[in-house]
Amino acid sequence: NVQEGRGPEGHTAFFASQVARHGSFVWKFHVLLLLYSLIIKTRAPHRSYFDYI
Repeated sequence: NVQEGRGPEGHTAFFASQVARHGSFVWKFHVLLLLYSLIIKTRAPHRSYFDYI
């Protein structure tokens, strides 16, 4: 249900369920996505991290 979790609260719940299911791999992947989003923000500030989920 990524579509519903567009905001931080919804994403946190989604991420928590993913961690419970898949463990540290998803956590590392999430961190990589976060770092990638920070790089993107420097080039396109109007884009947010949640646009890439």
